[in-house]
Amino acid sequence: MTIVCATRFSEESTHAVKGAAALARKGREQLHLVHVIQPSVVQGLSDRLVETIRAALESEVGRLRATGTVATAEILVGRVDEELAKYCAGIGARMLVVGDTARRSGDLLAGTLDRLAYAVESPLLIIRDERPFERWAADGGELRVMLAFDRTASSAVARDWLGRLAQFGEID
Repeated sequence: MTIVCATRFSEESTHAVKGAAALARKGREQLHLVHVIQPSVVQGLSDRLVETIRAALESEVGRLRATGTVATAEILVGRVDEELAKYCAGIGARMLVVGDTARRSGDLLAGTLDRLAYAVESPLLIIRDERPFERWAADGGELRVMLAFDRTASSAVARDWLGRLAQFGEID
């Protein structure tokens, strides 16, 4: 499975990147590390700051590659939900991984996860703690997962994805 992981260089994003990398290594898939910049922010940024963001992404990709993860970096400009949805569709991503921004206070951050869930056609995995994924990828133990399921096509896609995930190791 091709995995996209959105990062904003926060603690929550760090958990997501580590978990996504473990999944990519376990499934022998490529990880696309993506950062989205709002258009209004880009207008106010100097080229130097954009290059700083690019350097931070490339540094993270270098660290991931050192762990055996096949990874690339990409900077997108636009609304987070729209750009990630287009990017995931464009590369045929089987999953989008993000950190749990809803754990922070404020409706604005929780709203981003809501918009992503509706915008992205790929299953959306929100990682709060990367350690279970890293253990599962390293020692082949069982990975406990929870699936919120309803009668929509999105739920069927997520259910089917869990079936594919089970091909790489035990899940509960």
